[in-house]
Amino acid sequence: MTTGDTSAIWEALDGVRAEQSQTNQELAEIKTILCERCEAREKRIADMETDVKGLRQRVWIFSGATGVLAWLASRLDIFK
Repeated sequence: MTTGDTSAIWEALDGVRAEQSQTNQELAEIKTILCERCEAREKRIADMETDVKGLRQRVWIFSGATGVLAWLASRLDIFK
């Protein structure tokens, strides 16, 4: 092996290292973006679950009130 061959191998290795470094930086950026999206998605899901719980409470209250009114109407015979 000549000095030129050895030099070419080292240059190739330096090129591979530079490409690997760039790839690692890009992967870190992708990971950061995905983590941010996951955090935002988790927040939206938590907000939706809270909204659903509130809606369920309102439905139960409304259905309970409707049941009470129906029971009163049947006892008072207002439909006769």
